[in-house]
Amino acid sequence: MNILSPLLIALLLSGCFAQTLNKSHANRYYSYAVQSEKEGNWFEARKGFARAWTNVTLAHGGDEAIAAVAYEYGRTSGVICDWEEAERGLLESYKFHKNTHSPTLVELARMYHAHGDLNKSEEFFHLAKEALEKNPATLNMFPIDFANFLAEFAAVLSSLGKLKEAEQIVKSEKEVRNKYKGNSTFQNPTPYGRFCHQNPRHKPT
Repeated sequence: MNILSPLLIALLLSGCFAQTLNKSHANRYYSYAVQSEKEGNWFEARKGFARAWTNVTLAHGGDEAIAAVAYEYGRTSGVICDWEEAERGLLESYKFHKNTHSPTLVELARMYHAHGDLNKSEEFFHLAKEALEKNPATLNMFPIDFANFLAEFAAVLSSLGKLKEAEQIVKSEKEVRNKYKGNSTFQNPTPYGRFCHQNPRHKPT
């Protein structure tokens, strides 16, 4: 029979305790971030999601949990014009979900659009459209939100001079709006780049 040394037992127990503590911290910071976002304090929200990300990673919370927190970190970073961190967070989420998670794809498309990287924005709008169209149940639940998404996609294509493609997307948008006339939107798009003033490191250009 192998007998663990008292020191090894202490190390194992401390490791389990540390993971439990990190999970608790992650939940607390995540809740704080969500509340801060509701109050319109995007800088504090980003700070909370950053700490939640650190703690869920230390707690070995799993790829899906890390991707979920990274997604929120990326969104809130983009709102306060920290574009590098916005990209880092959303791409971390994208790395886990690949091309199947439409919310992450939509956020990347919108973030790049707000930042002015139209080519990257177009790339992710295409991917997001494909992912959304594979889930008709989602489209039926949020048709006007999908129509708004198509309108944004068309605007990006028009800015790139791809007018024929833009016309096709606009046609699809109108078809959705006509089919679901009277429906309301249920989602508030992330306000990328609209709260730069909350970021003390942001320098207006």
